Amino acid sequence: MLLIIERWAPLHGACDVGVDKTVFFLIGSSALPRPLLFRPTVCNPPAPLSFCTTAHRWLGWLWSPAGGACETLVLRVPTASRHAASLSGFVQASGIPLPLAGALFQGKVIGSLIPGMWLYAVMAPDAMKVLEDAWSSWGRLLLGAPPWKNTHAAAWELGWSCYGAAYAMLVIALRRARIWLWPRDDFYRGVFIQSHSFHESWASRSKQLLLDWGLTDICDGNLHDGLQAYKK
Repeated sequence: MLLIIERWAPLHGACDVGVDKTVFFLIGSSALPRPLLFRPTVCNPPAPLSFCTTAHRWLGWLWSPAGGACETLVLRVPTASRHAASLSGFVQASGIPLPLAGALFQGKVIGSLIPGMWLYAVMAPDAMKVLEDAWSSWGRLLLGAPPWKNTHAAAWELGWSCYGAAYAMLVIALRRARIWLWPRDDFYRGVFIQSHSFHESWASRSKQLLLDWGLTDICDGNLHDGLQAYKK
């Protein structure tokens, strides 16, 4: 598996694959395995891989034996809420106009949620409800509106055409589309396609979400039309 990852990673921009950037988790057993050694290179001797028993943060994702979706969701939403509260404070103090706050919201608040959203929004239980509730509270916060203000009315005033669970669905659909458009011999794409055979896989669960929302998967249309045509 390490050799497969080592060959695949540079093709997707993950060029720094080494023992200091690699850990492993034990799933489904309490017995410690024998040490795993990272393959030696010309410059480096064999080295043991780190064994993790709790969540391990890497590139903003809290990896864990269960995948880390729940842990990452719990990390991301409070961070985004703090950014939203800061923006609201500036708006309410007349420090910045609301239109500027809206632009900053896209970069600061949504920007802190986007990495890995395609994954945790599918795999973490109740993720869609958590995101929907969070977006609703942020909208009222920016407007300085009371808690009972209608979410859709707040979104309309802020000019949000896509928010909450719907925004997450857009991210998920586009992620699936990009994978389908990769070369046919791509390892990641191949695993993704095969994973549709397993009910609990991300591939199967994200496909079911698209069906539940009445969204068309790019593979159900013409792949030759490309990503931009699919977005429309």
